[in-house]
Amino acid sequence: MDNAPLADLMVVSPKRKEMFLVDVKGLYRRNPWLVKRKDSRANLFFVLAYVPTSEPNQFFVMAQAQADKFIDDELRRFEATRQLSSNRD
Repeated sequence: MDNAPLADLMVVSPKRKEMFLVDVKGLYRRNPWLVKRKDSRANLFFVLAYVPTSEPNQFFVMAQAQADKFIDDELRRFEATRQLSSNRD
């Protein structure tokens, strides 16, 4: 992998006394979320923050497994679209 940090935040649960990691991705206008696949960790979560200037803020929280599934789904959709367009040529 690259030299990027594993996550933006390291958090400790006050009840369970366990550490977990949070990677935050932010957008201020409607664009695709750019989330890179990371090595699998049970304690990694993503927060997608949509913070536009003229609308209410929205936050989406997901575990790494769910983010990985979204990445896989989008890659499959992209590949299917690409194959359809190449079959038309």
